[in-house]
Amino acid sequence: MGKSPTDKSTLKNGAAKKDFVGDDGDFTFSINDLLANDPGGANKNGNFFFGDTAADQANQAAYLTAHHIVKISDADGGTYQIGVGATDFNYFVQIGNNGTWSTAEVDVTAPPAPHGCDHTPHLSGNELLNNWNFEQDNANNASGFVSVDHVAGWTNEAGGSSPMEVQHQSLGFVAGFAAGEKQWLDTSASPGNIHIGQDIDIGTGVHAQLSVRVAAENIVYNNGYSINTYQPDADDHLLFKLNGDVVKDIKLADFSDGQGHVDWNHFKDFTVDVTGKAGTDHFEIQSTGMDQYTDGNGVIHGYAGFAVDHVSLQQWTTDGCATAHAGAELFVENFDGYTDAPQFGVVDLGAKSGWTNAGHSELAANGYGNIVSTSGGFWFDTQNSPGAVDVSHTFTDPTGGKAHLSFDVATESLDYQGQHYATDPNGAFQFKVDGHVVAQYTTAQLNGLGGENHMLHFDVQFDTGAAGSQHTLELVDLSAPGLTGFAVDSIRVNDWIV
Repeated sequence: MGKSPTDKSTLKNGAAKKDFVGDDGDFTFSINDLLANDPGGANKNGNFFFGDTAADQANQAAYLTAHHIVKISDADGGTYQIGVGATDFNYFVQIGNNGTWSTAEVDVTAPPAPHGCDHTPHLSGNELLNNWNFEQDNANNASGFVSVDHVAGWTNEAGGSSPMEVQHQSLGFVAGFAAGEKQWLDTSASPGNIHIGQDIDIGTGVHAQLSVRVAAENIVYNNGYSINTYQPDADDHLLFKLNGDVVKDIKLADFSDGQGHVDWNHFKDFTVDVTGKAGTDHFEIQSTGMDQYTDGNGVIHGYAGFAVDHVSLQQWTTDGCATAHAGAELFVENFDGYTDAPQFGVVDLGAKSGWTNAGHSELAANGYGNIVSTSGGFWFDTQNSPGAVDVSHTFTDPTGGKAHLSFDVATESLDYQGQHYATDPNGAFQFKVDGHVVAQYTTAQLNGLGGENHMLHFDVQFDTGAAGSQHTLELVDLSAPGLTGFAVDSIRVNDWIV
């Protein structure tokens, strides 16, 4: 049996060199990185450990946790993520074949804390409008659009108007989508006006920013008999209303250079500040002037309006970190204790924990697919193999006002029985409270933050209204039906104390 490097009789030297990690803004490192500047024979026999003592060698996980470092993959001898608050550490490595061990120091620069004490007003990051980016009606089909009587998350307030159309980028024509977005709402009912709305709660006297991304459509379409051009005209308007008042009126002139040249089919951003009133607020999108006719140039009007990529409405806020904090727990779910399956199990979370529409829920054990459960036991897969989940659970806020949602999430990329499985690259998921989206992330966004097979932590605040009211927390996978979804763990709702 080989000797421990901490045994007094073991030969040691200072061949291993001091390392620096995180100082270049890259908050990951690998074992190969640490050994790159050590003598050529270092780690030839694979003996390496973090720490200084026999106790450290025996409990690597505890040592790394104490230094706020997390293993994220086996690549390059083992790859690790430097967390907020990470501190300097040491390692031992065996040099060559003679059993000599060497130790080295690693100087760690940790990433900044994600939430500083900045009291400068900024947008909250919480979208107040449901389906604010029109991604929920799947228009990714052979036609490149889908006709709907009701846009998902919105109420059709136009009475007897024709069905509305949600278009997909595969249709072509319009360019300049926001990151992670692929669909847009046509404000013509082909022909005619549209009028949709939904109830929201900005907060009494609270300021919010409305930010919309809109393009003037110029559609050249072959209907099988002729090739026609469809455009809005100078009399067409796109109105955004809050509580019955027009807060933004967009027209064709907003896309013109003043000399009659229109910048067709390119999204442009418009922003306006709005203020909430007491009680429920009502937000509307309404088009006017979409009358059907053909002008002297042969351009057909009434069938193509303005393309709306997204309608973002977020409150202005300050961090308030000197006083604001999470209070009493209102709801906790860590998905532990429901199964003892060695890899993954299917459980009825309705019977086990009171979830709705969760009779077939897949829970994966800690470490399955190299994904570490932040609760220590199991994590929840948002696909039912197949089928995207839409599960919900109620909670009550006895004090009302605001609450705090925290959760951990990762994308999945794993091999099982010789087959590779991964989260839909075009996928997304949401947390909703009472039908309103409070958090939404795409696969691309999470992967860009290092979330492939690695849990990322998120915190959001939202309004709960009157004291003692019951609310519904909903988790929705917006991805196409499949076998591999998002990995979710450690969901917690707390009272938010300011």
